[in-house]
Formats: sequence, structure tokens, C-alpha cells
Amino acid sequence: MANAFDQFDAPSKSVNTFDKFDAAPEKEKMPISDAVRPFTDVANRALVAGTLGAPVDIATTVMRPFGYKEKEPVGGSEWFGKQMEQMGLVTPTRRPGAEFAAAIAPAVITGGVGAVKGGINLAKKAKDYYSLAKGEKAEALAEALKTKLSTKAEDVIAGAEKAMQEPKAKLQQVGKAQEQLGAREPVAAARQAKREQQVEKSINELSSGTPALAEDLGSFIQSKGQSNLKSLKTTREREAITNLKDPAFDTSRGREAKGDFISTNPKSAPAFNEVVEELNTQIARTPEPYRSQLKSRFESVMGKEVPLSQGELAAQQVRSSITGEPMRTSKREPMTLDQAEFLRRMLTDKKAYEVEGFTALDVNRMTDLSKKLVQAMGEYEPRVTEYIKKYGELSAPITKALGGRGEALTNIELMTPEEVMFSADKTAATNYFLNGSQERAKRLLDLTGGKTPDLMNRIRAYFKNEVNGMNSNQVSNFISKNEGLLREFPELRKPLQNISEAKKVAETAGVAAGKRAESAATRLAGEARTAEAAIAPKEKIAEKFRIYQNQITALTPKDSINKAESLVNSLRQDKLIGDAAHRDLLTQIERIKTEYGDSAQAAQNVQLMLRKQLVYGGLKLGGLGVGAYYGLKALGQ
Repeated sequence: MANAFDQFDAPSKSVNTFDKFDAAPEKEKMPISDAVRPFTDVANRALVAGTLGAPVDIATTVMRPFGYKEKEPVGGSEWFGKQMEQMGLVTPTRRPGAEFAAAIAPAVITGGVGAVKGGINLAKKAKDYYSLAKGEKAEALAEALKTKLSTKAEDVIAGAEKAMQEPKAKLQQVGKAQEQLGAREPVAAARQAKREQQVEKSINELSSGTPALAEDLGSFIQSKGQSNLKSLKTTREREAITNLKDPAFDTSRGREAKGDFISTNPKSAPAFNEVVEELNTQIARTPEPYRSQLKSRFESVMGKEVPLSQGELAAQQVRSSITGEPMRTSKREPMTLDQAEFLRRMLTDKKAYEVEGFTALDVNRMTDLSKKLVQAMGEYEPRVTEYIKKYGELSAPITKALGGRGEALTNIELMTPEEVMFSADKTAATNYFLNGSQERAKRLLDLTGGKTPDLMNRIRAYFKNEVNGMNSNQVSNFISKNEGLLREFPELRKPLQNISEAKKVAETAGVAAGKRAESAATRLAGEARTAEAAIAPKEKIAEKFRIYQNQITALTPKDSINKAESLVNSLRQDKLIGDAAHRDLLTQIERIKTEYGDSAQAAQNVQLMLRKQLVYGGLKLGGLGVGAYYGLKALGQ
């Protein structure tokens, strides 16, 4: 069994304190009688072993309350008894009562009672020094502070982790939302494709055929218009000319051959002669050079001037003598119905009385003369009136078809081919008739003969080509521009509106969704940064105090004091405790440091006290002061 005091500084472990007993040469064992053996056993065990082992026994007794549990320490009385038993000086038989009596007798005789009392006092004083030297108070304070700070660190960690729960949950939600947002592209593309399909569908509802260019539609309008005009003119020619005019004029020529003229017929002569006289009067009132040109122009249709016959001259003389009028020597040949028709047309055409670009005669007056002439012609041949009326009726659609320039209807114009509306530029017809106005739309229908399926399909195909490359706003403006046209073609309004709406959805829905996605991505990124910013400092604090907690937990109470100071400063730095709590904790730490410093000093005080009390103070315990010193020195250590 190891010596309980081998760890202390004196005597050295390599030197046996009891070598003086072993140094003597081994003596031959001498037989002892059985009668004497009990007395020698008691004497040896009580006096010899008890005296030699007294210092260690005292030290052991003092150390028992502090956990020292060795029953037979080296150097104690029991240990010496065992040695003597092995040497044959005592028998194994023990006599406790006799050994106790023998042990206290010398002490009583030599004043041992005082020595024992001094030993007890010394033990008590040593116990006080022991408690301080062992740093029990410092250990208790350090352990309490260690527990307190460990709990505080745990609270800080728990608080940080709790504070991180909400931003971490938010960050998780943001991550999931970002993942869903990233997966929207295929869905968004499919939705946009569907919107584009709706645009295509709406365009095809306007026209299922191939888009037509402006020149394609213009070519159709020209071709269709020429065909319709030809048909209109053919009808007019048949109904007004062939059926009415030609028979009437043929009859008048037969009457004229017999001397019956419009200018001489009793029914027609008054009105006819009034027209001629008024026309001559208006020409005579016109200044030169206009008068001469107008006179020459109109005289070409009024009949030739011929000399009077002998009978006509005699009659003229009688008339002149009675009325006093100048005697005429010539006369005009009677005007035929054909000449009267030509004069009517001249009177309705202002170009006939224009001279060098100037309208020399009053247009309204000439119009009135034309009406009076038609009246005279009707008096002479009633079918002429029917012909003129029918011709006007059948010419009206032709006039509209040719543009209806607002000019008065004239036979000359209607008989002249209207090439102006059928130029080589095919787009001219489209631009003219489809300019968006209701008036031009009506003219188009007049020209082409109404809303035929061919015309409608061509217009639809042209509109399809126009709106196909437009955006929604442009289609909307196109509808507004063609408001008048759509009043004549209302069946085109709804398809055009559908195209505008479909394009608007395709343009805005996808863009709006993209903007919303972009906005959501920006918002989520911001929320993620906010959550991460909220987590980072909490995680930093938690990690820092986890390290502190692990270090404090792993260290002994004494070693944890220096780390405790660092932890307390971190608590204040991170604003987890206030100034008052910070000062209080630092004060506790300084107090514990002081206690540990006192315990080191106490170890020296124990040795000093032992030297004074045991060696220099004279407490010998039966001459065993040095042994007692080394025994009690163990208490200081």
C-alpha cells in the first residue's frame, strides 16, 4: 500500500523515514514464555507502536472529516504493530482494553494530558487553515458563478435561437416562393402562347383567307366598278335611248320633213322662241371678245340664216309699214328637234359658255332656259320629256359610282368615259373609297353594285392585312379612323374590336405577369436579405456563447474564472446585460480571484504555523515533534 504522504515535499519518497529501525543488524529471535507473552504484546503495541505512530494517527484523525479514508496509514500505530507482528515481537492476538490503558498511562505521568490538549488545539487550528488552503470558499463561489454564467450563456443561446425562429421561417417561406417563382417560366410561356392563339383566332374570324394588299383590293374595285358601270350604262342606253329617245326623234324627223318644226309648231313655238330670244339677248349683253365667240358658238345649232323669198319680202314690207319695225331681208331655217336637244345639253353644261376659262353667261339663267327648252320640246313631242326623265334616273347611280363630285348632271359628262377613277395605280381606288368616311363607303357600294360576297371578302382580307401587324392601340385607332365606313359595314366592327381586345390581353397580361414576377423576385430577394440580416447577428451571438458555454463547462471552477471575465464582458458588449449587472459580475469574479489568492497564502501559513507550534513552540508529544510536523504538514498541502 502506498504511503499517503509520499506526494508531499518532506521527507523524500526515496528515503524511508523509518530506516533507522531497519539499519540495525537483524537479531536472533528469542523465545518468550506464554505467561509473559500477553504483557509484552500489550507493552509493544500500546507503548512502542502507539508512541511511534502517534504523529500520523493525529494527522489522520484530523483529516478524517475531510474525506481521508485510509484505515492503516503508513507510519501510524497500526502500521508499526503490523511490522512488529511480522518481526515476531508481538502475536496476532489483540487486547484492546489493556492496550488503551497502557497507552494513556505514560501520557498522564509525563504531562501527556497537556500535550494531547495542545494537539487538539493544533488540529482545530490546522482545520481552519486547511479549509482556507484548500480554497473551499473560492471553489464554492467559482462553482456558483460558473453555474450562473453557464445558465446565462444558455439563456442567451436560447434567446438568440428563439429570435431566429421567425426570420428562419420567413427565409424558408421565401426560398419556397423563389423556387415556385423560378418554375413559372414554362407556365407563363404556355399562357402567353394561348393568348397569341386567341389573337390569331380573332384575326381569322375577321377573314379566314389570305391577307390582301391595297393594290389587290384596288384592282378588284376597278374591275368590279367597270363591270357595274358598263351594266348601268347598258341599261340606261336601252331604257332611255333605245326605247324612248330614238322613236321620238325618228317621228319628229318625219314631221319636220313635212314642215312641222319645234320652232313653228303652234304648241311649242312660243316657249321655244322665248328661249332663243332670251339667249340672244344675254349674248348681246356680253362684252367683247366674249360676245362674238358665244354668238358664233350658239348660232351653229340655231339654224342657218337664208334670204327671204319674194313673197316673204312683200309680206315683210307690209308688216314693217304697219309696225314701223326694220324690214328683215333674211331668216333662219327652222330648228329641228335634234338641234334643240343639242342646245339643251349646251345650256346645262357651263363649259359651253366659258370663254378663255371664264364663264361668260349666268349659270342659273342658263339652267332656267334649259328647263324652258325641255318644256317646249315636250310640247312638240311628249316622249322627249319621258326620255329625259328616264335618262336622269338611270344616270344617277352612274354619277354616284363615278364619285359624285357634286356637279350638275349633264349628258356630255355621262357620255364621256370617266377614266380618272380607273388609273394604272391600283392603290388609288382603295385609298379613295376606303378612306374611312361613310360617304366614300356608299360610293363604293354604288360603284360595285352593293355588298356582294366578293366585295365583302376582299375588304375583310384587306383589313386583315392592315391590322395583322398592329398592336392593340393601333387597332383601336384604326377602328376610330374607319368609324364612318363601319356605319355602312357594321358587320366588320365586332371582329375588329375582338382583335384589339385579344391583342391588348396578349400585350399586357404577359407583361403584367412578368412585371409582377419581377416585382415578386425583387421583393423576395429583399425579404431574404432582411431575414438573413436578422439571423446573422443572432447566429453570431449564439455561436459565440456556445463556445463560452462549452469552455466554461469543460473547465474547473478555478480555471473558468478567467474565461468568465471574458464572457461577462461579451454579455455587456452585446448589450445582453446592463452596466450594473456587468459591474456586479466583475466584482464577484474579483472576489473569487481574491479568495483563490488567499488560499495559496493559506498553504504557506499552515507550514509556518506547524513550525512555530510543533518544532519551535515545544509541543513534543513524547519527543515526536518532527513526526507530528510532517504529519500535519500534509494538511497544509
